[in-house]
Amino acid sequence: MRQDVFDTLLATEKNLKDSLQGEAKRYLEKRIKIGKRNGMLDTRSTFFFIKFFLIKFFFHNFFYITFIVHCILMSFAAGIDQI
Repeated sequence: MRQDVFDTLLATEKNLKDSLQGEAKRYLEKRIKIGKRNGMLDTRSTFFFIKFFLIKFFFHNFFYITFIVHCILMSFAAGIDQI
């Protein structure tokens, strides 16, 4: 679900909650519940925090793996068979 669709559903619930009946009310509640499960209610700061954390995690592991490969290559260049 897209963020703009979810925002429209929230606005609809806020403005028309009392006037909706039966099936329409259940449908709207179900769509909002699905949106919440998909993380649409989370703030943008939470999204950017998660994105920043994943990028940071990737780069730390990338440099760690690069360092290990560099050490292995240097040991082979020096003629050391065991690390």
